[in-house]
Amino acid sequence: MVASHRLGLSRPLRLLAAAPALALLTYVSSPARADETLSRFDAPALLPFVNSLCEPCTESDDPYVVQRGPLPGEKWIELRIPVTHWLRDGSAATVAEIEYSIVETTGRARVVDFSPQAQMASDLAGNISVERKDDSTRSTNVDLAGAAYGPVNVGGHANSNQSHSEVERFERLAPTRQVVASGTTQQGRGVSLRVRSAPGLPLEGAMEVSLTLAVPESCDALLLRVVGQASGRVRRSFPATDYEGVLGREQLWIAAFAANSTPARQRAEQFASAMHDLRRSAVTHPVRNGSSTPLAQVRRLFREEAPKVPTQWLEQLLVPGSDVHYRGFADGLAAPVREQAETYLARRDEFLNPRIGSAPSLATSNLDRQRGSRE
Repeated sequence: MVASHRLGLSRPLRLLAAAPALALLTYVSSPARADETLSRFDAPALLPFVNSLCEPCTESDDPYVVQRGPLPGEKWIELRIPVTHWLRDGSAATVAEIEYSIVETTGRARVVDFSPQAQMASDLAGNISVERKDDSTRSTNVDLAGAAYGPVNVGGHANSNQSHSEVERFERLAPTRQVVASGTTQQGRGVSLRVRSAPGLPLEGAMEVSLTLAVPESCDALLLRVVGQASGRVRRSFPATDYEGVLGREQLWIAAFAANSTPARQRAEQFASAMHDLRRSAVTHPVRNGSSTPLAQVRRLFREEAPKVPTQWLEQLLVPGSDVHYRGFADGLAAPVREQAETYLARRDEFLNPRIGSAPSLATSNLDRQRGSRE
């Protein structure tokens, strides 16, 4: 029981005591703080891959010979993934860096090669020219004067000048900084790429990430997770301040399939369609964990109520192996969303683990009947 109950405060007084928390929730949930709307990402839902032309490894008796090529029972495939970053129109944000993470989620693949690799850049065009001059002059003067016996005087004068001039010209490399950092992640199952702002290197628009993966010879389908995140500086109109933070973060899924396999392409299309229908159904039938107003959130804090369905339930469901977690909150979803979720799980299983000659699942049959009734 909270302190307001112990003190015997009436309901109006309790709500008045919660006013500071209400103001804080209203400020945090205001559109000015919705960083995720400042920056958006995109990637294709379907992506064909081709086999690499690299020759397979051959056995060697020399343990010091490093062989490069597919191991027995595997093949190398090549993927070219276009990823796109957009700033919202009229956004008062300055992007400082973009980070991409691309991971193969089934555990079947390992990264062999990738691009772009690390890159350095300079704000100066070309090298720095340096010229050094050394001019020196040395002069010696000697005067002699004296007198002998009688009217005879003796004198002498000597002068010596030496000059030396030396010019040294060379070029110095311009100072550079790293603008592209890349490497493997998830123990070699994916790659991460960080691109920083630099002259001639735009952070808005499309760029291509190339991957060479080693997969089993029978593999004809993979599921890739792409996470894009943009960071930078944002100017807020009220109050008029600047702050640095995350401008946007988005998670996308790519169904990759063998370009020379028609069944794999069909399974990928069905899977991508099921994912699209699930996302659309989730927007049409949002989760209702009670009222979402700031006042209702304050009341739930005082009552210690927890939502039945996780806030990020959709992104959690899209992750392979999430079936167990989904069963824990499936009853909290609307019936149309739950039906689309079952269809998505069935399509994903068929895409990654095709069963030749097996009967279609219940969710697949329901989807086919729905499409037939629409036609």
